[in-house]
Amino acid sequence: MQREIKFRARHIKNKRWYYGIETDCKADSFLPLGVFWLWVEFGILDRKTVGESTGLKDKHKIKIYEGDIVVAEDEYTDRILDDGTGPREPWNHLAPVEFHNGNFGIAISKSGDNYSSGFWPFERILNDIGDKPSEMEVIGNIWENPELLKPPMTSDETAEERSR
Repeated sequence: MQREIKFRARHIKNKRWYYGIETDCKADSFLPLGVFWLWVEFGILDRKTVGESTGLKDKHKIKIYEGDIVVAEDEYTDRILDDGTGPREPWNHLAPVEFHNGNFGIAISKSGDNYSSGFWPFERILNDIGDKPSEMEVIGNIWENPELLKPPMTSDETAEERSR
């Protein structure tokens, strides 16, 4: 079964999301693919926000698009003992969904016990770690919620310095 080709992008003025789909649909925010790409070309839709559907859904059955930010669960071991072990704690990665070399996946910025930093295709996540995209959660996207990807503030950093 082949997945449906579907894109989304934000309208420049009203900031609503519009979806380009292969089939005809009468819904307000759905456009035939040809019209969608014309709107992008004419600057009605913001080219920077164009993202393709992965064909996958998260744990709440929300469709996952390129540019979404997902929570990927991991663990972190504080290796304080001589044998390299220590207490394990839950660790959640907030990772953007990206497309590289023909694969959709997530970009991990800081290593945990299961995920090392770098790009992880969804297929590799399933095969190497056993996690499914349907166990992840979409919590925003890189255009509307870029603050989700910023590292936590340090104790000597002020909010004003952080906002620059």
